[in-house]
Amino acid sequence: MKIFICVFFFFSTAAAQGKTEFSPRIVQAYLYLFKLKLDSTQIVIRRNEQAEPDNEMNSLIYNYVEVIRILLSEEYQVYLQWQNRFTVRTNGIKLMPDDSPFKQYILGEMYIQSSMLKFKFSDQMGALVDFKRGYGYLSANEKKFPSFAYHKKTLGFVHIILSYVPNKYKWFLHTFGFNTDFDKGVLQLKAAQEAQVATKHEAFFLQQWISIIFDSKTEESLKSMTDFLALHPDFVAAKWSLIMALKHENRVDEALQLCDQIKPNSGFYYSPYFYFINAQMQIYKGNYEKCKAEMQHFLTYYKGKMLRQSGFYFLFLADYLVGRYDKLSVYKDSVLNTPESGSEQDRVARLIMLENDKPTIEIVKARLYFDGGYYNQSLEEINKLQSNVVVNHRESVELLYRKARLLEKMKDKANALNYYKLAIEKQKLKSYYFAPFCYLQMAKILLTENPAQSKNYIKRIDDYDDYEYQAAIAYEAKALLKKLR
Repeated sequence: MKIFICVFFFFSTAAAQGKTEFSPRIVQAYLYLFKLKLDSTQIVIRRNEQAEPDNEMNSLIYNYVEVIRILLSEEYQVYLQWQNRFTVRTNGIKLMPDDSPFKQYILGEMYIQSSMLKFKFSDQMGALVDFKRGYGYLSANEKKFPSFAYHKKTLGFVHIILSYVPNKYKWFLHTFGFNTDFDKGVLQLKAAQEAQVATKHEAFFLQQWISIIFDSKTEESLKSMTDFLALHPDFVAAKWSLIMALKHENRVDEALQLCDQIKPNSGFYYSPYFYFINAQMQIYKGNYEKCKAEMQHFLTYYKGKMLRQSGFYFLFLADYLVGRYDKLSVYKDSVLNTPESGSEQDRVARLIMLENDKPTIEIVKARLYFDGGYYNQSLEEINKLQSNVVVNHRESVELLYRKARLLEKMKDKANALNYYKLAIEKQKLKSYYFAPFCYLQMAKILLTENPAQSKNYIKRIDDYDDYEYQAAIAYEAKALLKKLR
């Protein structure tokens, strides 16, 4: 879900009527947000606070600036300082007249922002409370002002995402009073895109990500995002969203071309997180030295906890794959001794280091090449091995799983299904993500030609628990079930 959070905050803004309005300086600040010119945005808002002290858009956009910065930097002290300012801002907004549709809208946006930051810093209960507040404000505003355009993109997005929550977690939604309506969410998000208001761009990008993750409309969405960027080439946030979408779809060469256009010291906020993503894609491509250089920048400049274990793990791999062993023990110790962050990627890095710190090189390379979309290179590595010569159990399962994925990419569905079944049989009930993901992929393959079998495969995913990427796989499974109704 990390990918949806980043897109949400990159493109948020609002408007109001009366003294709270989308004035010329607010428009300028809004455009700076798209360009990730956070310092420039703050300067404009400070000036506008003097010129338009009663315009609550000042507080909202200033809050967005700080939220974006904190999300991308994870500087805890900055987060603590922000909490006091957040309280002052929301108290001021609560003084707005109740007959304004912008009062609850702005409060809703700000409390949802607060929930994201609290979740980021492991305050799960505080995050839940603020998310419920934000959701409540927006829902109340929808009932009171049904034709109001601005709250539609957030409510639509929330309704759609929550509707994909797996059935086993539905009790959570009911317990805390979240009423989801998928069809209504679709209509709201569509209306938000069609409305001639500032938030239509954000609604557009949220829709593209939903289409990629849940609706399998990847090519359409990537084209739409590319076309948008052609019209707005200096919108760094839009460019970064497209990079992440391409990476998600294993199209690393295209993503790296865009990365070359995003450089530090170019007049916009360059997050240390950008170093991490670039390093990750470089290792997928086999550029181990470039990976190390970018990852070392990330570990140097990043102030947060998330992905530090993963960073050291990639440094381990970059040296291990070229036979440079002098620092491997240091990297391993760093992975194991760095405080846990709650990141699934960090958890997986730690598990792998604990289970096998001398992985089979061909399997590691096959995995990395596959994630980058270099399928021929991945297949070459797989073909160097036979399953009966791989001693480590996890790797013996991964070898079969990886072969299945490659066969599926090469449109050989029959053999892909056979290898998926072999991987499942080999794994048994071990807590690896391979078997449940195999069932998910088989369900996708048979979705049209054998819906009954597809549904059965989805149900088999529930046979497994406590495996890596469990939440993401469960979400995808729920999305497939929706299509089978």
